[in-house]
Amino acid sequence: MNRLIFIFITILFVELIFGFHTGDISKKQEIQKASFQFLTAAAYRNAQKDREWCEDDKIKGGRPYQWNEYRGMVINYLDLYVALQFDPECNSNVATLRSLFVNQLAQPDPYPVNATWWDSVFLPTALNAFSCGFNGSKIEDHEFVSDDLLENFDNDKMKQDIWYMIGTYMTSIYKQRENINRRLDFDAGLYIPFLDKYTGGDYTKTQQMRVGFPTYLGRSLWAVFHIIAQRVSDSSCESSGNSTTTVYTSLTEKFKNFMVYFPLNHACPFCREHMISKVLVNDRYARDSYSSEAVRFFPIEHLLMGGTGGDLIAKLSTVRADDKRSIAAFFWKLHNAVTSSVEQGCQCFTEEIEDIDPYHCEFKSSVSIQTRYPRQQRSYPFAKRFEFILNEKHNYTLFKETRKQFINITSEINKLDTVQIRIELFKFWNDSSVKISEDTQNKIDQLMLLINNMTQLFLDTPVLSEAYSLVNSTLNCTLTEEYFASINLSDVEAPNLSIPRTPERCSNETKLSACEAQYFVEPKVVKKDENSSSNKLSIGWLFISILVINLIIFVL
Repeated sequence: MNRLIFIFITILFVELIFGFHTGDISKKQEIQKASFQFLTAAAYRNAQKDREWCEDDKIKGGRPYQWNEYRGMVINYLDLYVALQFDPECNSNVATLRSLFVNQLAQPDPYPVNATWWDSVFLPTALNAFSCGFNGSKIEDHEFVSDDLLENFDNDKMKQDIWYMIGTYMTSIYKQRENINRRLDFDAGLYIPFLDKYTGGDYTKTQQMRVGFPTYLGRSLWAVFHIIAQRVSDSSCESSGNSTTTVYTSLTEKFKNFMVYFPLNHACPFCREHMISKVLVNDRYARDSYSSEAVRFFPIEHLLMGGTGGDLIAKLSTVRADDKRSIAAFFWKLHNAVTSSVEQGCQCFTEEIEDIDPYHCEFKSSVSIQTRYPRQQRSYPFAKRFEFILNEKHNYTLFKETRKQFINITSEINKLDTVQIRIELFKFWNDSSVKISEDTQNKIDQLMLLINNMTQLFLDTPVLSEAYSLVNSTLNCTLTEEYFASINLSDVEAPNLSIPRTPERCSNETKLSACEAQYFVEPKVVKKDENSSSNKLSIGWLFISILVINLIIFVL
């Protein structure tokens, strides 16, 4: 028993040290596993009979998971996956998965009504697409295998593939960030849907899945996003004398389509609504300025991405075919915005509270309105929490050198980025009749210039390439161009860039986020109903009048 405990702790320690960055071979495996995880997780949401949600509650009339949007996300993602040559040897397997979705126009019946399509058609096809190149394993090759996969594991390639997809997470520090009562649950069927038939379990049927857990899905999703962005950034597909080619035009179009479909299909319903109704629209529908995450949390470069439009259309306008680094810039800003407003990111770490400006993080839980918003600016790569994890050598030199380069420009941005400007912007986004003042617009123009300079300076650093580049794998631009020429663009519709706001049915279901809940909330002042007060006053006077009359009669 002691030996098992020692082995398990050792595994966790190794994952903690090496879990942030991996070598080239592991990067290929990482994007294989991440692709399988997020596509199957979203499939689970679409396989349920009741698919309408208000944040993390199933409520009829809420925001639905819809097949046409899931189908659009999958096809556009697979096109990016093949075009960027993440796993060329397995393109035929990926093409089979793509064909499955191209031909499946209608929503399949839910699980378990149509269990066959989900567990015998979709799941094996997805598994073959992303486990390609994995030659199998035996129980003896692993420290442990989840109990629901143990039976006949050595002779069952499908179970071996499943453990290949989920085993790394099970032994990671991220698994140990789950709630205390869930950290020692290791059944694969809790995370990978449609396994009931193969394991004898019932997690999918009884809807006990953990597919949307941020600990499970969060890191792998961001890894996919940044690796895609860096792959484009590292490419050299410019034609002579013209930086815009059909390669970059096609990649940009596919990326934008995917980025519209993805938020609608995030397998974490609460995360999905947070992304759609807050992050992508600068939290314009908040009840007031100080409850808006745009005022409290988001970095100013995210708020002004694409100008003062403040919505997904504006933000995606920054992704351009003539700027191959624009996707990397987009995800850098988006990721920092999400980090600033989710539980694992929005809290000030102790060293960050003690840090020097402009990297100091400020928070006083005793007051509802802070002396500075946001409490911290862009956290990656400047916050102290990243001191030892910016590269695979875990050397803080890159961290210190990068921070040093940005002190001046970050300080300039912070001086202009005042809470007054944020409140004025919030009112502008919240009410179409409000205009931005001339003085504020002048400051915004200055901010936009500084933000552009800061962005280019950041993209010039080796921070993203150290973490996400496939160093020994150069993109073959001819193959990419040939792939785009070979597919039928009409296989999937282009999405509507204007994502509908939160359904009216959900307006009363909104809960405080983990970040909002940190703040001291002042008691609400309950306003008396004027009509009710007037009626009570009239009744009171009537009672007094009757009392006086009776008193006079008694005296007489």
